[in-house]
Amino acid sequence: MDIETPEELLQQLLDACNEGREGAIHLAERTEIEDLRSLLRESAQQYRRAAEDIRMVWNTHAGEAVTPRGRHEPRLSLDDAGDAVALWERTECEALTYFRDAYDTPLPPPLAATVKRHFEAGVSRLERLRKLQARTG
Repeated sequence: MDIETPEELLQQLLDACNEGREGAIHLAERTEIEDLRSLLRESAQQYRRAAEDIRMVWNTHAGEAVTPRGRHEPRLSLDDAGDAVALWERTECEALTYFRDAYDTPLPPPLAATVKRHFEAGVSRLERLRKLQARTG
């Protein structure tokens, strides 16, 4: 990833949040595993909240607007992957990489705290997903 400014990094993070939200909705509609469907719906809500929080804090404290680029079509397909749990695990790990990169970047303290909070929520979701994966085999 070749990102030069915090603004570009935050835009990438917002894009990852939007893609995560859309992907979670897409998979939730297609999985037959009720526990996974519930986790995916929660993930979609958390990605939406993360994007809203990051935009709000950035716009308030940095004085520059970071706006969504529009609707993202999910890149996820159960037809290609077959295993919804493994597919979502890869998606969560990819999104967490953007959160980690943003957290490692010098950001205004309120924005750094927001990124950290949502990064930790993502780690928690990933741990829950891995427990689900262990239960469902």
